[in-house]
Amino acid sequence: MSVRQDQVMDTNFDRVLDALFPKPAPSLEESISSLLSGFRPNDVRKRAAWDKTQPLGRGVIQYPPDARIDHFGNIICWSHYGRYDSEYGWEIDHINPKSFGGSDHPDNLRALSCRKNRSLGGIISQFARR
Repeated sequence: MSVRQDQVMDTNFDRVLDALFPKPAPSLEESISSLLSGFRPNDVRKRAAWDKTQPLGRGVIQYPPDARIDHFGNIICWSHYGRYDSEYGWEIDHINPKSFGGSDHPDNLRALSCRKNRSLGGIISQFARR
């Protein structure tokens, strides 16, 4: 594929115009809007929960590089979020369950192994029925 001379000149001319007449900086609202445009609320919840996990010790190489330890000592991996069939699968848990008045506030979220979270759900539902 060859580049035509007029295409090269157009590109250079655009660069000169940009240098001579820079575009105004975006407003704060525009900057925030562009940052959040690809950001989903669930990403914030995942990060808040994940930040409460503990890193693995040094030299632990038999686990995936994104592995961490949840509140109950289970190994979980960031890339296995929502994978219930995975040994390292995890999901977001509410420390104070929503059924008992808990909220989705980041302070009330933690990352737990899918298996552990499911077992806790069964225990809590027994208390809720009483």
